[in-house]
Amino acid sequence: METSSEPHKRTIPPARLGKRDCEVGEEETGTVEQLNQATSVGIIASTTQKKYRIWLDGGSKGNGDEAYGSYCFLNLDNGRSTIKRLEFGKGTNNDAEWKTLITVLDKLQVAYDAKVELFMDSKLVVNQYNGKWKLKNDRMRKYCNEAWMLRDLLEKRNQRIYLQWIPRKDIELILGH
Repeated sequence: METSSEPHKRTIPPARLGKRDCEVGEEETGTVEQLNQATSVGIIASTTQKKYRIWLDGGSKGNGDEAYGSYCFLNLDNGRSTIKRLEFGKGTNNDAEWKTLITVLDKLQVAYDAKVELFMDSKLVVNQYNGKWKLKNDRMRKYCNEAWMLRDLLEKRNQRIYLQWIPRKDIELILGH
């Protein structure tokens, strides 16, 4: 990992997928400034709540073969960030996108009093989760209901969850794929 001339700043490395564990890896990725410059999204306004920003993506090698996901977690309060890689076994791209979102929402269950901004490039998942698109497929409906259940549990802990679509190029800059 390269370091810049300024202390405690690191460049964003490319993600390396293809390992077999469920949570394959974790690495420090960059500063708040670098991650915000890599996308068109600005800093969350300061509040007393904890503030987190998470970029996530899922995919499948061959769309129905090995499904995987990854996410970059950024704590806006202290500037720390990590990238996690996930392996799901067989599945489609949509399965992997939903499973990555559900994994992130499940991981957030330990936090209280937080504002969390999630960013994905899957218009299907973002629009179904936000109630803008119909859930026509039973499998997608099951995933969405699980995500909504986790979101409702988080909101009982005074967490506010916002899922937004961003362009694929922004996800690639952050996650490297």
